[in-house]
Amino acid sequence: MSDTTNQDRAPRKVVVRCLDPLLRDALASWVQALPGHVVAGAVTSGPELLRLCTLRSPDLAVVELSSAGTEELGLLASLHRCCPRVHVIGVHHTPDAPQLLRLHRAGADRLVSSQYGLPPLRAALLEAGTELPSRSAGGGLSGRELEILALICAGCPVVEIADVLGISPHTVTNHKRRIFAKLEVHSRTEAAAEVGRLGLAWRRGTGPAAEGLFGGPPGALHDEVSRILSAQGMATRPPVTILVEPTESCWQAAERQAAPIIVIDPAFHGGQAAAGALLRGASATLTGEHLAERLLPTIVLTAAGYLVTTDGPVRALLPENQPAAPTMLTPRERDVLDSIGRGHSVRQTAQELGITIKTVQSIQRQLFSKLRVHNRPAALELARRLGLVSPPGDT
Repeated sequence: MSDTTNQDRAPRKVVVRCLDPLLRDALASWVQALPGHVVAGAVTSGPELLRLCTLRSPDLAVVELSSAGTEELGLLASLHRCCPRVHVIGVHHTPDAPQLLRLHRAGADRLVSSQYGLPPLRAALLEAGTELPSRSAGGGLSGRELEILALICAGCPVVEIADVLGISPHTVTNHKRRIFAKLEVHSRTEAAAEVGRLGLAWRRGTGPAAEGLFGGPPGALHDEVSRILSAQGMATRPPVTILVEPTESCWQAAERQAAPIIVIDPAFHGGQAAAGALLRGASATLTGEHLAERLLPTIVLTAAGYLVTTDGPVRALLPENQPAAPTMLTPRERDVLDSIGRGHSVRQTAQELGITIKTVQSIQRQLFSKLRVHNRPAALELARRLGLVSPPGDT
């Protein structure tokens, strides 16, 4: 968008939040000098920003984001609650794709990296649309495509986008190709400019994903969870992390967040899979049935610190369903078990203990029988659960 176009319309009110007072004043002066913009206020703290937006109803907010922690995510959500029409340009200092996705989902319409200086911020301000033309009402873009578009515009490579969304790089590439075709652009730079021109943004209730919501490939269950969250006013940032038929990368992303984890998976009908999710750190397990009635109470209870699941997984974790710690392991059996815990092979165990390989194998058979397992990895896993050997890294 040209400077002349900005001059032909009423100046847009901009508020600035910069953590350093000196840089705050310098940034406010710089924005004030841009054609078509007037600074309505500049602050350093989150509460001051919310107060300023309530009083001045700005068109644009330039917000320095120190991280993707709970405080910053809460600030973005509160900002859109007090000023729903504000266009937020988040200035971030991280190249980490999971953090950028959380910031985008929490309400940052455009993410600009501080490492590239002022030109990208200037472009973001001048390109930010004041209206959403009919083409931007989805623009044919799905919620997943809007998320990928936000990460593309933030400069994230395909591999990182795939990892944080729990999909393959090939799938991301296909989404990217479709996005560019729908926007009629050919590069990331052109896509970013089109995003600014159209005012495209992931907004409350417009995408299939929500802050804290992770899952595998999009599907009916994922969409149903998003619909329920939107209906309950939690589409921007629910107080928990929700995993829908999660992949391993989704679990890893969830474990980096300090929030209770709710896992929704039809595989939990058997009980053992749900028990495994609880052992990994889930605060609640749901099978996907009757979600409209069960999801909201589960969110409330887990956010309050309760464990929510059916009786099957709990019974699977009760002591009577777990093998008791063997009390009659011989000293030599414990020596072999300790050697297994250190990752030694049968040959290495024999050399360390000064016995033959056949003797080690015989002792192992006795050990496996007492532990009720069939191989060394299973013996090691059970021994760690029972406290017979130390976890990796412990001394």
